[in-house]
Amino acid sequence: MRFGVVIAPSPTNGLTRTTSPPGLSEIELQSVQQHGMCFVAEFRRRRWVNRGAVLALSALVFQNVGAAKAASEPTPLTARISHAKQADALFQRLGFIAIQIEIPPEEATVLEGYKRRPASWERTNVLAVVREDGIVYSNVLIHLKGSAGSFRSFDSKPALTLAFDKQNPEQRFHGLSKISLNNSVQDYSYLCEKIGREMFVSAGVPAPRATHAMVELNGRL
Repeated sequence: MRFGVVIAPSPTNGLTRTTSPPGLSEIELQSVQQHGMCFVAEFRRRRWVNRGAVLALSALVFQNVGAAKAASEPTPLTARISHAKQADALFQRLGFIAIQIEIPPEEATVLEGYKRRPASWERTNVLAVVREDGIVYSNVLIHLKGSAGSFRSFDSKPALTLAFDKQNPEQRFHGLSKISLNNSVQDYSYLCEKIGREMFVSAGVPAPRATHAMVELNGRL
């Protein structure tokens, strides 16, 4: 099983100013109009470039704007600044993030019991160990995520939400307390999240950050 784009909020108000990613440098945003719950963006011209390294991946890592929750006690300003810098560095990396997740058999059995999309109040968290770049994160809470079209069972290609600070309030993943791993089963290009983000940021709309990742879950990709 593989996953592909990491998205997280900006360190201040969720609005991040960035340069356009490779392949979108020729796009000039003309206007953005809101129609109900949707935004329609108009460009002067379009230029699409396939990036093999990105297209080879097969899912997304997600953290919505404002999704990171503070611990029970307010985080000191210096710690918040440090967390923000760590998150910035994560999304400035080239290539993709390699994440290993280990869920004990008894905990995996709980997730295997979900053969359909559970309601939000039915989703059970299990404990897992997460490894990335030589760092071990213990007691990470994980539950299945996804909606009507994207939900997949645990033994298929599940989307997952990881909370790093629930059992250990000081634990962060590159400054982030929570991330989600989307399975991209509805996006064969694995580019929609990143391209959509750049459109919103260019329009001045707060948007989550994104990068690609490869995930190994209990020894399988």
